[in-house]
Amino acid sequence: MSRPSPALAVAVLALVVALGGTAVAAKKYVITKTTQISPNVLAQLRKAGPPGPAGLPGPAGRDGAAGATGAAGASGTSNVVSLTRPAALGLPGTGDGATAATLSALPSGGWLVVGSADARTAGGGGDTDVTCALVGPGGEQPGATVTVPDGRRTQLTTSAAWTLASATDLALSCRGAGVTVDHVRLYAIRTAEAEVR
Repeated sequence: MSRPSPALAVAVLALVVALGGTAVAAKKYVITKTTQISPNVLAQLRKAGPPGPAGLPGPAGRDGAAGATGAAGASGTSNVVSLTRPAALGLPGTGDGATAATLSALPSGGWLVVGSADARTAGGGGDTDVTCALVGPGGEQPGATVTVPDGRRTQLTTSAAWTLASATDLALSCRGAGVTVDHVRLYAIRTAEAEVR
């Protein structure tokens, strides 16, 4: 085995000195307590930095307690008056017709009136036309006309709007030769203001 060269010996010695000096410096200068730090440096470290970005919103909180019950509201302006006549009524073929139902003394105000009836023929007389119309202030309103097939039953419905100045009778009148109406229904629905067109 050959002897180490002088360059190698110098390099090893330099390495030992360097490592030894680092170990001594580390032991002497490692900070283990805040008393080893200058008070000026500590004051600068304690200063608040700029605020960070806003965080995500948290979960929703619980619902609060139910509030007190409110006061009762005022009565509304909408009322319904109805009349049902189940009995059969034979109709004339011409003229003013037969009064199938009457709403008596309907109070003043705006009303939408709807009348309906089931019309039927006995059979053997052929198909027959039946007309039902509402009658009130201003006379008979345009009504509904349907053709009732021979021996069959058909429902017809008609409606009209009125603004009544005082208590008034409104009626449903029907006509049709050889026709009987039953299950007559007459409804009046109070409206805030009825607009007749």
